[in-house]
Amino acid sequence: DTTLAQRAYHIDEVRSSNGKLKVDKKWYFSNQIFPPIARLCAPIKEIGAAQIAYSLGLDGRKFANYDKNDDPADEVVFNTVASIQ
Repeated sequence: DTTLAQRAYHIDEVRSSNGKLKVDKKWYFSNQIFPPIARLCAPIKEIGAAQIAYSLGLDGRKFANYDKNDDPADEVVFNTVASIQ
């Protein structure tokens, strides 16, 4: 098993490797793409973390607990300027 630093290569090295080096798409989607998308979609009750993961081709079961606690105190309320005055 190698560390992340041992598996990191410059894009030019990947291109010149004639297919020997491949992008770890599962890691990239799980660690770089999924988290910001999940945060952006968190206020949308109809979209869960598992559904987002599945849409990215990941195992949704592994991300089922990623959803934050459904405590109403944690909700962000968006008001119009007129409703604040």
